[in-house]
Amino acid sequence: MFVTSNRINYKMKDEWGPEQRISLEDAILHWTIDSANALKMEDEIGSLEVGKQADLVLWNHSPLKLNSWWFLLTHDVELGKLEDLVDLTVVGGEIVYEKGS
Repeated sequence: MFVTSNRINYKMKDEWGPEQRISLEDAILHWTIDSANALKMEDEIGSLEVGKQADLVLWNHSPLKLNSWWFLLTHDVELGKLEDLVDLTVVGGEIVYEKGS
């Protein structure tokens, strides 16, 4: 999501199609309900609603704050390094990860 809203390339420079930026809110919508719509599964996945499959991650930070340069400067954002931001992961309605357990 950070890449889509800031257009940061692998060198952490913002020269990668800056005119293609979208808001972080739009990136989240595209990642969730819009993906479900593209798969024609919007009645089953893509949003938190009664009767839908419960696959979700509970973060201990707002995803909207992940978009800031301050976050990048104060956190190691390499792949696999952000586990401390996740408190709970649910797949198919079952808890598969809970911090501290």
